[in-house]
Amino acid sequence: MAADPKPDWLSCLPSSWSYGVTRDGRIFFINEEAKSTTWLHPVTGEAVITGHRKTPDLPTGWEEGYTFEGARCFIKLAAAQRCGNATK
Repeated sequence: MAADPKPDWLSCLPSSWSYGVTRDGRIFFINEEAKSTTWLHPVTGEAVITGHRKTPDLPTGWEEGYTFEGARCFIKLAAAQRCGNATK
């Protein structure tokens, strides 16, 4: 299944806000007007959890993720393929 090109948390950002992604995959929000940042979504007040993160021990182009059931998996970014399921 392909990722939603415009997830709900992105479509409801106020006009003066944008977002960024850290090197390890965490999403943060930027208030362009106030020149400030936060981990919490400006509307919902909650952090956005993508379930993916880049780690230095993975090869370039891969990131770690978790299924809805909590199983660890690895995602190849170029093709968005899931593989390497492992138990918790």
